[in-house]
Amino acid sequence: KNILKYPLSDARAFYDFRNLVGNVVLFVPLGWILPYFLPFARKTKGFLLSAAALIVLVEFTQAFTLLGYCDFDDLLLNVLGGWIGFILLSVFRKRKKKQKGPDSL
Repeated sequence: KNILKYPLSDARAFYDFRNLVGNVVLFVPLGWILPYFLPFARKTKGFLLSAAALIVLVEFTQAFTLLGYCDFDDLLLNVLGGWIGFILLSVFRKRKKKQKGPDSL
């Protein structure tokens, strides 16, 4: 008997997958919204810093109010989701600019 093998139950695996994907997908819109409201978040460094600060605020709020779970993994996955949205926004803007010509946007 190999004591090192602990198979995950299907329910636990589903929860882990849902948590992973949910923490990324739910913050993709942040990549579009934050640059709209904060001009310095239109550059990669400014976006990453402001997104991380906002998410740290959310995580601390969860910790102090005992609503939800404060987790470092959430911070990383949320910022990753926002960054994916930011990259998608950049690609969208470049394509739009290319379609309209150099004088647009």
